[in-house]
Amino acid sequence: MTPEEYSDFKYRTNMEQINNDKLTFKESKNSLEKIADNVREKLKLRRTRS
Repeated sequence: MTPEEYSDFKYRTNMEQINNDKLTFKESKNSLEKIADNVREKLKLRRTRS
């Protein structure tokens, strides 16, 4: 592997890792938003009951 090939390989590997991180961040953000929505709903229900 030439230095050029190696740096190209490193670049592609890093970009893949960055894209994977972005996806995981999006997924965890989405699931946190779902949890927040559920909590809001439960609080609304509790307020209307009392």
